[in-house]
Amino acid sequence: MRIETLSFRTLPTLVLVLTFLSYASYHVTRKTISMVKSVLDPKTAELGLSPWPSPHILRTYVTGWAPFNTPSGTSMLGLITTYQTLASIFLYVNSA
Repeated sequence: MRIETLSFRTLPTLVLVLTFLSYASYHVTRKTISMVKSVLDPKTAELGLSPWPSPHILRTYVTGWAPFNTPSGTSMLGLITTYQTLASIFLYVNSA
């Protein structure tokens, strides 16, 4: 397919379709922060917030990731969640 053979109305449609498919594939493959929290901060599993079926098995193997395995790691994850919530609310209100 050569670009010269495409009409002027076909190019924006092609760009729209390719952009939609790329964003859709990105969102299908990414993991949400709620799924990753139990790996970043091992204390999250102790609070009962683990998405895994048996957190007591994973507790012996998971030590967390820096800087979330520090004493203030759980609060940093809470700040990230708060930021994401406020950003989504702002985007919704801004689009209305």
